[in-house]
Amino acid sequence: MQSRNIKLRVINILIGVGSLLTLSVQAQEKAGSKNELKVLARTSVDSIVLRWAPLDVSSWLSGNKSGYIIERYVVVRDKKVMKQPEKKILATVPIRPLPLDRWEPLVRQSKYAAIAAQSLYGEAFELTTQGTDVFNIVNKVRENEQRFSFALFSADLSVSVSYALGLRFADKDVNAGEKYLYRIKSILQAGDTLKGSVFVGPEKYTLPAPMDFSAEFKGSIVSLKWNQSYHKGIYSAYSVERSANGRDFIPVSDVPQVTLSENEKEESRFQYATDSLPDHLNEYHYRVQGLSPFGELGPPSEVVKGRGSVSISVVPYIIKGVSENNKTIRIKWEFPEELNSQLRGFNVYRSHTPKNLTLINQHPIESNQRDFEDAVAKQNNYYQVIAVSLSNEQFKSPLYYAQLIDSFPPSHPTGLSGKINDKGQVSLSWSPNREEDIYGYRIYRGNYVKEEFSQITVEPIRQAFYTDSVNLKTLNHNIHYQVMAIDINQNYSKLSEVLTLALPDKVKPAPPVFLPSTSSRDGVMLEWQPSGSDDVVRYDVYRSDGQQFRKISSVNASDSAYRYIDRNSPEGKSFTYTVVAVDDAGLESEPANSLVAAKILNPIKPPVILLSPEVDRTNRKILLKWKYDVAGATHYQVYRAKEDEPLKLYSTQAATSQSFEDKQLHMNSNYRYRVMALFSSGAKSEFSEEIVVRY
Repeated sequence: MQSRNIKLRVINILIGVGSLLTLSVQAQEKAGSKNELKVLARTSVDSIVLRWAPLDVSSWLSGNKSGYIIERYVVVRDKKVMKQPEKKILATVPIRPLPLDRWEPLVRQSKYAAIAAQSLYGEAFELTTQGTDVFNIVNKVRENEQRFSFALFSADLSVSVSYALGLRFADKDVNAGEKYLYRIKSILQAGDTLKGSVFVGPEKYTLPAPMDFSAEFKGSIVSLKWNQSYHKGIYSAYSVERSANGRDFIPVSDVPQVTLSENEKEESRFQYATDSLPDHLNEYHYRVQGLSPFGELGPPSEVVKGRGSVSISVVPYIIKGVSENNKTIRIKWEFPEELNSQLRGFNVYRSHTPKNLTLINQHPIESNQRDFEDAVAKQNNYYQVIAVSLSNEQFKSPLYYAQLIDSFPPSHPTGLSGKINDKGQVSLSWSPNREEDIYGYRIYRGNYVKEEFSQITVEPIRQAFYTDSVNLKTLNHNIHYQVMAIDINQNYSKLSEVLTLALPDKVKPAPPVFLPSTSSRDGVMLEWQPSGSDDVVRYDVYRSDGQQFRKISSVNASDSAYRYIDRNSPEGKSFTYTVVAVDDAGLESEPANSLVAAKILNPIKPPVILLSPEVDRTNRKILLKWKYDVAGATHYQVYRAKEDEPLKLYSTQAATSQSFEDKQLHMNSNYRYRVMALFSSGAKSEFSEEIVVRY
């Protein structure tokens, strides 16, 4: 390093990598802590090592400038709490990161020193993601956060780097039987103090081995998993190692495996990693070791081993299902012969529906076999062939349908019964057919016994019951039903016996009476006196433009005032209104005496909303787009001005278009645009906000 211009680059390291200390600090920050340090301690019989980290970026930057002072208080001696703790300043000179010129030897020895030096002194902390302007902007905004995260990450993985960053201290003046309170402080701007503490005593400490380590070998990939929740707060990273002989292990990656979580409750219980196997012939061994925030490598986990296999990327495909005696079905399938050595064999599954298939072969089918005879085939059969690999993976064929010949119709349904309530709801039921291949039932209804009944079900229903709804506003006294059964081969039964049900009596409710209406710009308010009938459940409001009445709303019956505001009618146009009372049986009253009213015209409408324009310099045009949700607009007027000229009407567009292409342009010019909506009533919208386009 010859100057302060350090040209280090951190390439292809994931954004967001952070240390255990950083994650703990973030959790404290969300809980409301301010201006504190997170402090950890590693004990031994003759020394205590301290590691700390600021809570956020600004504290880290300030701490780098002012440095850290370490105070130690002897709180317990010979297992007794001291009345007056003994204070000692361990770092009388504030601990700061090394100056620039002292980083060069570290950088030559450790890539983490290079990352830390770049975080502290690099002019630009560059993170390779995608080469777009958007990502460049994001990287610039997050630069300090990345410097902070990568610096603490490097301190976790290297003892020398943690010392060089001024985030580590070793107290070797310790005595057995004593316990100490360490306090680390840094004076920030405006007299604020950044501080943190830890209470600990000298004792032997042994790092644990990772637990529940397992591996799944699939094709040329091995998926590794271990339980990190046992050692939460102990390890901040893990190193996965591989061996070809079970003795000599090497890391599978230069960068340790790190788990990130901003919320401890959401932290995954397990840690995962994958590795590509060099080949599928040899057996490989794996183990994992934890790396603590103190740069210590813990003992390895138990070793797991396995070998890969040739990847299977195809599934069986059933090509034929044939029955020669209408009793058994022989199915045949295709599967690459060259993959036979990778299979345990085949299994065949069957069901009379596309779901809930069951195994039908008693013994595994050899891997070189491509057919199977179903000796107990049903009338209708869905088959699936599953290839089972040496690692017990299953590769399923698509479903294949095969059937035995069936030309016999089912028997007609019996036991048809039903009832109808005062609301016109009809409940029908009958005895289910006993045939196994019944697909469903069709329901037929007629107003007269001697007429041809109409089918009222679109698709066959599976259950032996049905609910229908009929209109009680009819002169008929009865309604009639029949049921037909259908099997899965579309054989139809005869119709059942006719079931006749009597319809309830019908009495229309008394009509409501209109009160004077009120017109405003918001709409027409209609009010009426309720019907004198006590079984009215709602009032249907109708509107006519002179041709026919159409229902525009329904109002539930209540004890309060009865009213409705027609907000959707065109402004200034008169309409005729009426109201009909409807009782709980669906019977309607005579319409109320009609009245005529109109919504007051509002000549000024809300402004058009201009969207971001698209400038196409290749085709020499500017595309304006807008949106307008107010109904009734017939045209849009586009106003334009060049440079400081006044706005002038430039174009008129039909209401079906909400865009305009301006092709009359001159390079290096500013153009201003506004849009106005026009209505058939003569109303106009306010001008849209002005938008300026540089062409």
